[in-house]
Amino acid sequence: MTVVQQNYGEKVLVQGTTAVDLVGLVAALNLLGGTLVDHIFLFLGVGLVGTGIVELIALEMSKQVLA
Repeated sequence: MTVVQQNYGEKVLVQGTTAVDLVGLVAALNLLGGTLVDHIFLFLGVGLVGTGIVELIALEMSKQVLA
């Protein structure tokens, strides 16, 4: 991961982490039923990764509502 961060910067690590988190949530919802909009999410901390996850979940929620 250090090499990736050195070559591509921290933004790539944030994007990868947020994408994996969103995929995990969507996969869980596929098993349990429902959509992201049906749930309330609590985020602890204000770090760059947390902010990225919030933005990505909000974007996916808006896509689900408009679909």
